[in-house]
Amino acid sequence: MVLHIPVAIDFFYDYLKYRHNPEGIHAFALYIDLRLYDGICLDEDNDNFRDIIEMAEKIKLEYLDDNAEFQVDLEPHVKQTFLSKYEVVEDCRERLAMD
Repeated sequence: MVLHIPVAIDFFYDYLKYRHNPEGIHAFALYIDLRLYDGICLDEDNDNFRDIIEMAEKIKLEYLDDNAEFQVDLEPHVKQTFLSKYEVVEDCRERLAMD
């Protein structure tokens, strides 16, 4: 609900960036990208696996790789869970490249 109110969004970003955790904005951006990724995966009309692969690669490169531009420090278990799922996406990408 908060995200639908522009003033609330501004205060929330301000809180993340300046008062709570300067890197919090990166965690919030990761959350948004994960929600978008989830939407792509759950879209029954989307039969284009390339969209899913591209979004997974974007998330890994921008947030999870060492020295990523918007690196988010996750608990090791959470990061390992995502990376193991990313391996499945990577396998799909390789299979699509072979077709």
